[in-house]
This record gives sequence, structure tokens and C-alpha cells, in this order.
Amino acid sequence: MSAEQAHLRAAEQVKASISEGIEALNSLQADRHTQTGHPEADIADIARFVCDFYSKYDYHTFEATQRR
Repeated sequence: MSAEQAHLRAAEQVKASISEGIEALNSLQADRHTQTGHPEADIADIARFVCDFYSKYDYHTFEATQRR
């Protein structure tokens, strides 16, 4: 397989892993371990933000994309 095909396959696998992780996160958040559920919600929100960020941006090129 070409380098481009390998990159596309890797990107698909990462997206699938993120989706699976978010599903697991939703289940864990629903099973609260604190009285308010706020810590679970905060951690879940942070994880979702990070996953959403990296689905749109690259760590090494984020600053350059913001200058446009």
C-alpha cells in the first residue's frame, strides 16, 4: 500500500478508536460515582473537547492554521 493509503487507513482507525472511546466515556459518565456527577461530567467534557480538537487540527500545525 502507498504511503497515502497507509495514512488514510491510520486516520480511519484513529477515528474509529475515538468513537469507541467516546461511547465508553458516555457509559462511564452515566454510572456516576460522586453525589453530584459534576466531576464525571467535567472529565467527560474535557475528553470530548480534546477529541474534537484533534479531529480538526494537528498538534504541530495548529498555530499556523490559526494565522490564516
